[in-house]
Amino acid sequence: MARGWQDDCGISAEAVEILGWVEALPLEARRELAATVEMLCRAQGYVSLNDEVVLLDQKRRARLPTRARRGRREGQVAQIIRHPRWSSPDE
Repeated sequence: MARGWQDDCGISAEAVEILGWVEALPLEARRELAATVEMLCRAQGYVSLNDEVVLLDQKRRARLPTRARRGRREGQVAQIIRHPRWSSPDE
C-alpha cells in the first residue's frame, strides 16, 4: 500500500497505483486529466464516488420531514448548567 493510504479506506490497489502516478504530475496536468476522465465516465453512465455520496445524501434528506412538518417546540429546549468554578454566584 502506498504511503498516506490506509488499507481500510476502501481504495483498490489499482487506484492507489494510479493515484501515485497522477500525484507526480503538475497541477494543471492533473486538472486536465481529471476533467477528461470525468467526461469519459459520465458519457458512459458512470458516477464518481463523490456523486454517489451526494445522491445518497439527497435521497436521505428527501425522506426526512421538512421543518414545516416537524412542528414547533414549545418551552425550554435545553437546560444550561453552570459550573461553580467558572460561574459567578449572580448568574
